[in-house]
Amino acid sequence: MDLNFQEIKIIEESWDEEGFFYKLRYRIFDRELFNRVCTAISKLSFSETDIIERDLIRLLWFIPVFMTRQRDYVENIDQKEYDSLCEKIIDIIAGVLGYP
Repeated sequence: MDLNFQEIKIIEESWDEEGFFYKLRYRIFDRELFNRVCTAISKLSFSETDIIERDLIRLLWFIPVFMTRQRDYVENIDQKEYDSLCEKIIDIIAGVLGYP
């Protein structure tokens, strides 16, 4: 888990003021911050036997829910493009956590 420290920090900070999800809450889609959080998530690496901390799971599983809820409120991006980027981050998260 320590190998993922920097990535986890970026994901956590994305929910803080000035982070991607904080801005999204206020109807602003910041592409640079989106790409930063996507890169951080995609760099997470766990073996089949690793136990993933509850706080990280909490942060990751809520991303698709949150982004779906914000869809109709974001003002500075086309909804089709927004939907496509939502699918992108969902696929990245699923690649890290796996599919049922």
